[in-house]
Amino acid sequence: MDSKIKRNENPVILINIFLLLIAEISGASAVIFIKLSTAHPLVLASYRLLMAAVILTPVFFKEYKKHKNIYSIKDIKLSIIPGILLSFHFIFWITGAKLTMASNASVVNSTVPAVMPLVSLLLLKEKLRKWETVGTALAITGMAYLTIMDFHLSSKSFTGDILCFISMIIFAVYISLARKYRRIPSIWLYVIPLYYFAGIVTLIISLFFINPFKIPSTKNIIYISALAIIPTIFGHSLLNYLMKHFRGQTVSIFGQLQFIFASTMAYFILGEIPTSHLYIASIFMIGGSIITILDYSKDKNEEA
Repeated sequence: MDSKIKRNENPVILINIFLLLIAEISGASAVIFIKLSTAHPLVLASYRLLMAAVILTPVFFKEYKKHKNIYSIKDIKLSIIPGILLSFHFIFWITGAKLTMASNASVVNSTVPAVMPLVSLLLLKEKLRKWETVGTALAITGMAYLTIMDFHLSSKSFTGDILCFISMIIFAVYISLARKYRRIPSIWLYVIPLYYFAGIVTLIISLFFINPFKIPSTKNIIYISALAIIPTIFGHSLLNYLMKHFRGQTVSIFGQLQFIFASTMAYFILGEIPTSHLYIASIFMIGGSIITILDYSKDKNEEA
């Protein structure tokens, strides 16, 4: 009987790992669309969020009909704080990504494993397990090596790096709340209000700096649409969903692969050539990701 349960559990584990990979690839595309766009960072942030929310609105009502007996206004309120955090994450991230190289922005974003243990401990009461610690050490070693060897510290790039670092800390808290609030019956009932709250907050903030109601160029509308669909709907939605199934540190370490995907895309699309240090760092980052994923798989099988 136990072996049968384990066999049934394995496909679920593989599907979750595959979805996590899709989420990271989708998220990695964000920096490319940001660099290609000429729109103001606040326009990109607010429009991508509101467009994603509008596209997904029919899904919200469909899910609400299924869960209206157990989903209430109180549950909608749980999306407010993470929505505000996502707003500020995007503001800092998009502004920083425009000021520095795509690879730099992605490296800084990959430092999430360095802060996630503290965030998980404070918010979720989750302590690092032995193999998570090993995976974290490997991942941070790769990130630290690349940071030391590869950063281009011009004043403009340095400002961008700092803004991306602030956005990374905000992201760690924001994504952890998805695990804290995993009791919400459908991920769509959580993220769609979240996108609306984040988009409205960003739009209000943008009023102090620009006219956000000026219609962007056709080219920028294409990039905003791509940001809404790929890294937001597929990237952020999947990450929030997977926080129900993965521990926070597992997601954050696997997220370091975003840097590899983003650098590869930046090479082919933006012509940014990665240094040889990327390949050495990638070995550590991939190694750390594999160890934590194997630890997750083993843990799930033992639970079964």
